[in-house]
Amino acid sequence: MYNNKIKSKKNRIFFNSFAKYIIIIFVFLSFSKLPHQDNNLDKGLIKLAYYCNSIKYGGVERVISLIINHISKEKIFSQYLITKSDILEGEYFIPKNIKRIGLIKRSGSLFYFIRKKHIDILIYNFYSIREIRQLNQIETTKIIYYDHSSFLYWIYTKHYNFKDTIYNAYKKCKYVISLIPLESNYLFKIWGINSILMNNPTTFEYDYIIPSDLSSKNIIMIGRHYDPIKRFELGIKSMKSILKEIPMCQMNIVSLPSEESEKLIENLNLENNVRFVGFQMNVEIYL
Repeated sequence: MYNNKIKSKKNRIFFNSFAKYIIIIFVFLSFSKLPHQDNNLDKGLIKLAYYCNSIKYGGVERVISLIINHISKEKIFSQYLITKSDILEGEYFIPKNIKRIGLIKRSGSLFYFIRKKHIDILIYNFYSIREIRQLNQIETTKIIYYDHSSFLYWIYTKHYNFKDTIYNAYKKCKYVISLIPLESNYLFKIWGINSILMNNPTTFEYDYIIPSDLSSKNIIMIGRHYDPIKRFELGIKSMKSILKEIPMCQMNIVSLPSEESEKLIENLNLENNVRFVGFQMNVEIYL
């Protein structure tokens, strides 16, 4: 009963986020006349493109795929998905009517395809300061920057020179979407960034989340082991402290293993308590 209430509330928050997202786009359309220079190809359609590293693995990528699927029901949009990587096996589901462009095997940059396809709106999820500055110079395409707690990365890696970060570029951006309240409501305001909050239902900032008593002794860690910002070593090391208080706990790491992590598990004698279960498209069985 309680779990159903949580699930229902999560769904409401998630689809409210979709609604906010679509409203944002329609606000752009209301206040700006978008150029449709390629009428022979897509007459009367608004060309909406997404740009990210790939459409595989991450939670943000999964959200983008859901947004694409949701907006694909609207007949006024012609959608493109542009990824820095090529088209990969096992990507999140994308409808067949979405035009896919992988840049690695193409002779052209993101800017080349924006011009070639006459993109009206670009939703940009990447963290290149140089690209963001260039995108800010484009007048014929509306850019929505889609950020997910990247401030953690910049504080972690560039604390010695925080001014030389993506946020100086964001200050000149008209529209930045943030997925978490801490970033949008606090940090972005301090830095003078015009952002819109799109609540992420997977963050633990809602009053209906009750901390676990660990009675099932089941711990899960999800992420990409090759991404240093995920700090897998901290999660693994924490098991030494957890086991002192709650013996026989098990940690499942939903990720492909790395040599460093496996060596750390061995050195800490945690082979019976911590295991990698590999990349999973669906993590519900571990939850």
